[in-house]
Amino acid sequence: MVDFRDAGRALAEARREQKALGELPGGLPTDEAAAYAIQAVAIDAYGGERVGYKIGATSPEAQAMLGTDHPFRAPLFAADCHEDGASIAVPGYGLIGLEPEFALRLGKGLPAREKPYDLEEVRAAVAAVHPAFEIIGIRLPDALFKNAIVVTADFGANVGFAAGAAVRDWQGHDMSGIAVSASVDGADVAAGSGAKVMGHPLNALLWLVNDLASKGEGLAAGDWISTGTCAGIVQVAPGQRAAADFGPFGRVSLSIGG
Repeated sequence: MVDFRDAGRALAEARREQKALGELPGGLPTDEAAAYAIQAVAIDAYGGERVGYKIGATSPEAQAMLGTDHPFRAPLFAADCHEDGASIAVPGYGLIGLEPEFALRLGKGLPAREKPYDLEEVRAAVAAVHPAFEIIGIRLPDALFKNAIVVTADFGANVGFAAGAAVRDWQGHDMSGIAVSASVDGADVAAGSGAKVMGHPLNALLWLVNDLASKGEGLAAGDWISTGTCAGIVQVAPGQRAAADFGPFGRVSLSIGG
């Protein structure tokens, strides 16, 4: 049996110390099972409170870039969550960018079970929707960013997360039809919609809960779910300010420090 402990510990240390890795001990994972095994070791070694999940590769464009045909998941940690409008420092391994995402906050848990969940069950579990940015980066060489298996192992390329104000009457809006735009220093740089996320952000949540359930895991009340980018990757540099507008779901912004 392959021992993934060195790889997972190295990724956890790189995230904790905000440094780059020139290579991964033991070599790169070559299949999804190995990627999640490394990720699990990395999660344990990193420690801290898990407050939810990010879902990656939820759009056709992201899947094409990453060479996959389905999403992947990785945890969100309390220590790496930021307030709307916060200033974030660029980690030592650099910053790939920001992804404008609909973030879902669960009002009740979705525990593991044998019967698959349906869309109405996951809809009923969502207490609020927030405009959000996922902060993404990779602790391994940038050339590996387009490899979904490697990205999955490396915390799903997650660096952090920031959410705007809660929208509790969200069921009065069709998220799939909401236009999402992003700007950097006031200049428009990207646009999309909720439909980019597997047709509807709730479809991403449905995929996640059933994927977790198949592994004997579930979601808890209060969990954050960042559902995947609506408008690609927003490139930012130190000294810049990025914002995303989600129409009736409000805005979120971040400033990039040195």
